[in-house]
Amino acid sequence: MTIETAQPSDFAEIEKIFIDGFADDARMYPIKRSTNLFVAKDNGKIVGAGGLFVNYLHGKVPKAAIAVDFSFHRKGIG
Repeated sequence: MTIETAQPSDFAEIEKIFIDGFADDARMYPIKRSTNLFVAKDNGKIVGAGGLFVNYLHGKVPKAAIAVDFSFHRKGIG
């Protein structure tokens, strides 16, 4: 398992993990506008992500969020 800074090429995979984890609330985490976004990778596959997000609906208040692929829950990644 490795933790790396997210790259733009990771965004589609990260968005999927957030949508799976947060359902309708995933829109609150604009991946492309995040700061300090990191990914957890297992054998090169993104299995989790976390970062700071600015939610413009709530007065530019930063939020932290972590999402982990369901198949990797309860394995200490979050």
